[in-house]
Amino acid sequence: MKPQITLLLLLALLIAAAPSAGAAQPAASYQLFLPNLAAGAAPPSVFGVEAARVDAPGAPPALAALQLSWLRRNSLRWSEIEPVENGGYRWDGPATRALEADMVQAARLGLNLILIVHGSPAWAVTPGTGSCGPIAPAKQAAFERFLSAAVARYSRAPFYVRYWEIGNEPDGPQTDGALQWGCWGDPADPYYGGRAYGALLKRAYQAVKAADPRSQVFNGGLLLDRPYDRQTGDGRSARFLEGMLEAGAGGSFDMLAYHSYSHYDGTPDGVLGAADWKPAYLRGLLARYGVSRPLINTESALLCATATPACVQAQAFAVPRMYARAMRDDLRGLIWYLFDSDSFRNTALVEPTAPATPRPAYAAYLQARTALAGQRYLGPVTGLPAGVEGYRFSSGGRVTIVLWANTPRAVQLALGPAAALRCAEWDGAAFLCAAPGGALSVEARPGARYISYGSP
Repeated sequence: MKPQITLLLLLALLIAAAPSAGAAQPAASYQLFLPNLAAGAAPPSVFGVEAARVDAPGAPPALAALQLSWLRRNSLRWSEIEPVENGGYRWDGPATRALEADMVQAARLGLNLILIVHGSPAWAVTPGTGSCGPIAPAKQAAFERFLSAAVARYSRAPFYVRYWEIGNEPDGPQTDGALQWGCWGDPADPYYGGRAYGALLKRAYQAVKAADPRSQVFNGGLLLDRPYDRQTGDGRSARFLEGMLEAGAGGSFDMLAYHSYSHYDGTPDGVLGAADWKPAYLRGLLARYGVSRPLINTESALLCATATPACVQAQAFAVPRMYARAMRDDLRGLIWYLFDSDSFRNTALVEPTAPATPRPAYAAYLQARTALAGQRYLGPVTGLPAGVEGYRFSSGGRVTIVLWANTPRAVQLALGPAAALRCAEWDGAAFLCAAPGGALSVEARPGARYISYGSP
């Protein structure tokens, strides 16, 4: 472990948050801090994670040190709360109680909790499908009532939940099992089941807003394996969103949620490469239907089939690339999956059994959050050599450049008057830099490097 990371976590454990200029801080005693509930408050930053457990020993300080905006949690299960039709709601089940403890902890940390609602009881689903599958039309009114009760319960103290995600990857294929991801996908339907889900989403949206007008609704984050090819018919599952819009659900989500992963291939960008096709594709589909909604990526990571040292280091190098590009693509959030679990391709930022023990990706995340949150995206750095990628951001009279390259390359940057020049590595460690006459010579490396200059 690097000495500066050890020191960081020690400080985090003591004060529950690493300080940064201008950012509101939760007190060490975890008093409620809810900056995004007030009218006119600054919008959340792009930074977020999904956690398997928020109140595990060591997890709250490690989360607080990152000063995230978003925390996603899976999930509020209808089947546990209303196992018997018309049998009343049971809020005392063990999974629900554990989830409620995490909601309270998230509120204490000042995080915008995205709560996934899914897991239908057997009596409510379409025959032949599992708890993740389509809710039978005759039972959708019951789902509305349950959702209204959940929002009424959890939108107030001490939970303060404001963001509701209706299902998880509903465009997954139907199954008779009980999965953590949705399974509304119908291969026999031209729109792959999207119209049926869209019809439910309209009802869910009205139920949430009636119970708490301040709450925001997300569609279940779309799996979206590949784009639909109208010539060959390949990728028909991508028509799920079209089906939602055909059903008139374009006004029934406040943000369009989707998922996007990359698999390690020896580089930090993985098989996905430097550009994700999904934001432009989704915006194009929305535009065809006259719909304009912000995008949020509610699951993303560089996946490691095995946690080799090379792949773990590549994840650390991937983090700043992903968040700089998310800001470039004007996403409202990007959720790293997962913060504290290796259950999905070894993606934990911290050791799952010891959240106070960070991995390299944690240090990279902390540095990206410290350097970029609150910044305004200016555009790409122009004139870079082939193979070098870089972007410019600004805030309060300072400009921050982030750049990287899979193969180290010398770069010349014309900064102009470079007052208070500061340079940092991917993990926040400072490196010496100087810009005589406003010209900076620097080497772009696989780990992002940050160059900041301007008003002190």
